[in-house]
Amino acid sequence: MNIMFELIWLTITHPKEAFKRIREKKPLYAALIFLLIYGIVSIVAGYIAGKSNLNLLPQIPDSEIAPFLGEFSKNLNNLISGYFSSMFFFVFGLITPYLTTFISTAIYDLIAKFFVKKEAGIALFISWSFAAIPMLVYKVLNLTILAIFSYSLPVYIGLIFIIWSIYMYITAIKETYEINTGVSIGIYFTPIIVIFVLLILYMALLFPLIGNLLSLTPGII
Repeated sequence: MNIMFELIWLTITHPKEAFKRIREKKPLYAALIFLLIYGIVSIVAGYIAGKSNLNLLPQIPDSEIAPFLGEFSKNLNNLISGYFSSMFFFVFGLITPYLTTFISTAIYDLIAKFFVKKEAGIALFISWSFAAIPMLVYKVLNLTILAIFSYSLPVYIGLIFIIWSIYMYITAIKETYEINTGVSIGIYFTPIIVIFVLLILYMALLFPLIGNLLSLTPGII
């Protein structure tokens, strides 16, 4: 447990040194405990944010809406409220950090193996876990503001933490595989670029198909 807190503080203050230590010692249990904490914070943040958003929904008097719409709105609110209070939400919130970290690590380790001919799956998994510290800090800070003042942090604050996170992930790749900054940036953005290109191709193929379907529908075009 002490090693985990040391790595948290070292990652915030000296991320390069933290990821070097992770590469050398590979404290897997510290990453597993950290991801558990991350999952618990995410569950609490999601629960409070979900409840707050439900309370912020406009309350329309029943006399101003159709009966079936009022019933639908009530059922929808009950469904959403029930989801945030369900066991599925709790279990899924705990599992998600482990799944996303494992999948991300597998993808980036495969890319690194292709580009730099190195394999360091366990070290990258641990480093990737602690590279999520900026988003954990953001969740805790946003949760505190939401609980005290009943509003979330501005979007630009979230953008700052996202940029910090990207820096952490690139540094984690760089120190794990002992490569230069340019290569680590290339490795980090490779899957993002691939997904972006695939989305463009998908949309380019989808729009003509939608146009053809609409042209075959009488009264549409």
